Amino acid sequence: MNSQDDPSQDSMNTKGNPAGELDTAGRALADALRISFALLKLSMLVLAILFAFSGTRNVEEGRVALRLFLGAVLGDSGGEVLPPGGPYLAFPAPIGRFIEIDTTLQQIAIDNTYWYEERARLDPKAARAAAAKRPLVPGRDGFLITADKNIVHGKWTVSFRVAPGPSALDFVYNVSASDEIEEMRTAAAVLVRSVAERAIVHEIATTPADDFIRSRVDRTRIRQEMQKQLDKVRAGILIVEVSLEKPTPPPAVHAAFDAVSEAENLRISNVVEAERKRESVLLSVAGSQFEGILQAISELEKVRSLQSDPETLLKAEKALEALLTGPNAQGEVARIIRAAEVYRTSAPLQAKGRAEEFERLLPKYLENPEVFRQRRLEDIRGRVLMGKKRFVPGGSILRIEAKDKGLRSGKTPSLDGGRD
Repeated sequence: MNSQDDPSQDSMNTKGNPAGELDTAGRALADALRISFALLKLSMLVLAILFAFSGTRNVEEGRVALRLFLGAVLGDSGGEVLPPGGPYLAFPAPIGRFIEIDTTLQQIAIDNTYWYEERARLDPKAARAAAAKRPLVPGRDGFLITADKNIVHGKWTVSFRVAPGPSALDFVYNVSASDEIEEMRTAAAVLVRSVAERAIVHEIATTPADDFIRSRVDRTRIRQEMQKQLDKVRAGILIVEVSLEKPTPPPAVHAAFDAVSEAENLRISNVVEAERKRESVLLSVAGSQFEGILQAISELEKVRSLQSDPETLLKAEKALEALLTGPNAQGEVARIIRAAEVYRTSAPLQAKGRAEEFERLLPKYLENPEVFRQRRLEDIRGRVLMGKKRFVPGGSILRIEAKDKGLRSGKTPSLDGGRD
């Protein structure tokens, strides 16, 4: 029997053959795989873009940066160092690196290198007293030796920074290329401390102990010597300031140095007080022109000591006189000179007036001495009661005092031979 003639057979073959279903599933799977691969490619592209831009960085204020590619610094000559700002595109690790360098001011304290050992839990005075009772031990107690072969102690502070600009490249090449800012700071501090200690020892070896204790140390020269040594190794570090704190002699002789220092301070205080008093006295005596008057007096004394010609001497005297009597003359000297000038003018007139009065009264006295005496006594009595004194002929003074509503006459020379 021909199977093509049997409809039931055809129906069974159609239902039992999965070829059509496989074709449909294959197409669905292929479509899914194609979409998955497309999404995977897109994801990989996005990841590649993100990876390429993952090295983009901004540089904070107070820092500079370098970009590296396979260990080589990127950028043209002089433009390798990136200033604060951004964003800056850099290759991500491990292909590239982005190194930031701190250029802010840093400080190191050299506290123990040149200081004696201090016991814990003691205040500074007690620690110094305890140290004074024991000798200094090298290796335990730090100290410096001065130019006059004395021992001194001191604490120092050094301020520095990594120089911005091309010098930062030298810092990375010769000091530290770490990715960590703190590691860079530590490396810089170690180098600066080493250079500072050497420069300090050299400078104090040329400084007397007295100058050191009074902080008269050439800190500029220490800073210059440090900078010179750092520049030799191209460290890219700039020394900003070197300061000396607590310069002191050894504890065993500290009291003696304190006594000398107190005496010196007292001397300075006395000198300042003397200068103040000198200026105050000169101002009151000669006014604000006292400097010029002192100079004129010095010139006059110099001319006299050299026994110069009369013309030069007269010129010096005139210069001094112009200052003492001029319109700008001030002070007690000017007042005395003006009073003397007034007296020089008025004294002859007063003497002349007294002489004329004497000549006018003499005939009256000779005519009747007793009556004249009584009248003059009454006149003088009235003047005395008003608080005045009066000369009588002969230049004597009649003194009368008021007491208990009465009058008492002092010793009065008589006009007829000296009887009371």
